[in-house]
Amino acid sequence: MVFRHSMDFRPFLSPAFFTNTGSTMKRFDTALAALCVSVVFLFGCGPSAKKDSAAKPSGAAPATNADRDSGSKPAGGPGGGAPAAGDQVGQLIEKLKDASPAVRAEAAYQLGELGEAAKPAIESLVALAADDDAQVRAAAARAVLKIRPGREVTRPIVKKLLADSDEAVRMRFLHTLADLGKEVVPNLIEALKDDELAKYACIVLAEIGPEAADAAPALIERLKSEKRPEVRQQLIMALGAVESPKSVPDLIAIVEDKTNESRIPAAFALGRLGPSAKEAAAALGKGMDDADPVLKMVCAWASVKVNPDDQASKEKAIGLLVEGLSSDNPLAQKAAMRALADLRPKAPGALPAIKRILEGANREVAAEALEILASLGAPAGEQLTETLQKPEL
Repeated sequence: MVFRHSMDFRPFLSPAFFTNTGSTMKRFDTALAALCVSVVFLFGCGPSAKKDSAAKPSGAAPATNADRDSGSKPAGGPGGGAPAAGDQVGQLIEKLKDASPAVRAEAAYQLGELGEAAKPAIESLVALAADDDAQVRAAAARAVLKIRPGREVTRPIVKKLLADSDEAVRMRFLHTLADLGKEVVPNLIEALKDDELAKYACIVLAEIGPEAADAAPALIERLKSEKRPEVRQQLIMALGAVESPKSVPDLIAIVEDKTNESRIPAAFALGRLGPSAKEAAAALGKGMDDADPVLKMVCAWASVKVNPDDQASKEKAIGLLVEGLSSDNPLAQKAAMRALADLRPKAPGALPAIKRILEGANREVAAEALEILASLGAPAGEQLTETLQKPEL
């Protein structure tokens, strides 16, 4: 799965950009992974999934005769008739362990069709949401949505799975949850009400993006009462990602408040909103004159995004970003590089600064600079060719 943020200046999502305090936060991807297992138990809290949301698995490798013999047909009940619901659930749970992904996916689908009668299968289905087969994961997650077991049933299961799983397994949970898209948004809105889960719900809502726009009112409401800086930062990032103009006034107020620890993510969120946040141009313009070097870079980038037709402001912003390439602050320098790579401006003054970066000893920063060179096109071609000949890069 490719993170949707990756095309939208995702490096600014690094927690290091969010605060001036230097406090540590969990890595972004780790937090994303943790959310999956934290929110799975909320599947039962929202409205019922639509009938077509649990579409029968398709596209997997066709089941072989051996697959079918292994149990694609439920065994009959007494006298050869249809099995009792309990017997059928037990048989389907066994099929969830089958070696064939086609059989596992079909079994998960059938359990979902049984609805609440399939509650005994919840532990197996939650575990299957981390299966190494994408179709099996999707079928298992949708089955849980249809069974609607409730938090009290799945909370201990999910906590145990989280404790026993490695990062790869947790990431597969994330992929499953994010791929559900809009249909899981009501459950994530419910998660915003939970102090323990609110931060993680924000991260997945941000990953879903504009399809999660229905969550904007709940995000704004939570932002008004939330006191924890880390959670406020994630709320702000989610507001930018779901692209709701309703959040613009609140985000402007944060950028203008010099005592607020969330000014950087608020400026970034406004930039993600683009021209729909044009009224933020003045606040972002003031931010470009701020003493915080990282905030200056983010506001410069955001001002171009929200008001691309203002040439005077654009020239000032690009000038600041070029200056930022030579900043002594590594975060400001990286922010400037990412901003220029995203904006792709005609900024010949950037080339000398980039050349100096490439000649430095920091390979990570040099790699970032290479991306800018590639984005600047023909003017940087000679420098890019020369740099790529260096074995260390």
